[in-house]
Amino acid sequence: MTVRVYRWDDASAPVLTGQSGSRTALLKACLVTGYGAKTAAGWSNPYSGTNIEAFTNSSIGGTGYGILVTDTNAQYASMVGYESITGGGVLTNQFPTSAQVATGLVIFSSVTADATPRPWLLVADEKRFYLWIGHNVTTTTGLATTGYAQLFFAGDLIGLNAADPYRFMVVGGTTAAATTNYVGGIATTVDNGSTVQGHYLARNYAGATISKLCGKTASNLQTGATIMGTAGVSYPDQVSSGMLLSKVYVNDADTSYQIRGLMPGLFNPLHNLPGNPGDVFSGVGPLSGKSFILLDVPSGTNRGRVVLETSSTWE
Repeated sequence: MTVRVYRWDDASAPVLTGQSGSRTALLKACLVTGYGAKTAAGWSNPYSGTNIEAFTNSSIGGTGYGILVTDTNAQYASMVGYESITGGGVLTNQFPTSAQVATGLVIFSSVTADATPRPWLLVADEKRFYLWIGHNVTTTTGLATTGYAQLFFAGDLIGLNAADPYRFMVVGGTTAAATTNYVGGIATTVDNGSTVQGHYLARNYAGATISKLCGKTASNLQTGATIMGTAGVSYPDQVSSGMLLSKVYVNDADTSYQIRGLMPGLFNPLHNLPGNPGDVFSGVGPLSGKSFILLDVPSGTNRGRVVLETSSTWE
């Protein structure tokens, strides 16, 4: 799979604002059509309506599942996952269900309902994508926020069992507000209660539960920490003189405590807000040959920090 990076400051990049249709236009340009010199990530667009777009990931090595994004409001769009989306708009097995999240998962893009451009970054391959949005800063500020921003995810986990057919996950806000995005949240333990708001798998591992609220966790070097990149050892690490990273694991939150897989390309820095948002760096040792970027993310109204790999070695 090829990891591609798209940014607001690319030539011919779509402009993200607080206006309806803005989010779907951005996703379609990055995932399906490409723009300027940028090649599309390789997703399909089986269904389109007025400010409504469906996107499905590659069925070659992927689940072939997808999302329906409804972008009829000014400051946000809603996103829900489906196990199947046909060209006629037939949708099968929604996650989250409307009973779980009435609005669908919210992609919040702007604190103002106007044409003010907002900075954004989308990193994707043919099976999943991350979308970062500076909803409360200008394009001049860019990635260098001083508070929580927004981060969304849709696509396949790196499954511990490659044959797991239900490993597609969606992550977003739970109401029409910037303060209900908990993508930076982690659980301190992996058990049947370790869920994180706004994180939904297509099904649990057994396949019996459609639309499964799930959880995620990382290294226990951050004992007691519930937000990524907010605790741990001093930075830079005194032994390695670098940044220590932990993979991020997703669990079913069922009584049998299954770890479903890894968040592709996402790492938890084992320090308190290391570096600066927007910093780029290269890995060393086991991560040699990989490239990364630091991003500020939210956990409700709290600020977290994550590391996202931008090289083509997610799996």
